[in-house]
Amino acid sequence: MNAVISSEILDIDVLKHRLNDVPNMSGLELASQVTTNQFYDYRIVDGSKKLAVLDFGIKKSILEQLAAFPLTIRVFPAKSSFDELQNWQPDAFFIKRTRRPSTDVIRH
Repeated sequence: MNAVISSEILDIDVLKHRLNDVPNMSGLELASQVTTNQFYDYRIVDGSKKLAVLDFGIKKSILEQLAAFPLTIRVFPAKSSFDELQNWQPDAFFIKRTRRPSTDVIRH
């Protein structure tokens, strides 16, 4: 859903016109614009289970919630291959799809 907010332009018709000029967000691929460029360790806990997180624009608050568990957490770019993730030998994967209310956790 698109929106326009302005504290300077108060004319509703002008704002509606500007809103019509905003591109439709439906179907846009934005993950490549918000993902990390390289993997990084969010948290390291010696001897713990390892969680590989694919970054499709993951929120810091989600990482903070995951860090409440005794896990080593490594965040990978969205376009990482399965082999790249597997090379780290994680115990679990975390994939949060955008624009969906559900969270998928895949274990092997």
